[in-house]
Amino acid sequence: MKNMLTRDHIVWSLGFVASVLAYGAALADIIPPAYAPKVLAVSGLLGFIAGKLGNSPLPGDSNKEK
Repeated sequence: MKNMLTRDHIVWSLGFVASVLAYGAALADIIPPAYAPKVLAVSGLLGFIAGKLGNSPLPGDSNKEK
């Protein structure tokens, strides 16, 4: 747990935060109603992918056994 700002952590965090913000913007009627269903679908998909990446064991993980 020495370095929390790895490339993978940054990609996961940005994807997750972007999906939450897009979802919230679509629910708050900031996005035009014609695009809202598509934005909700894409933000849900992005959030799922970011969550999956956040839980996947990637090569080079600093927590692996030696």
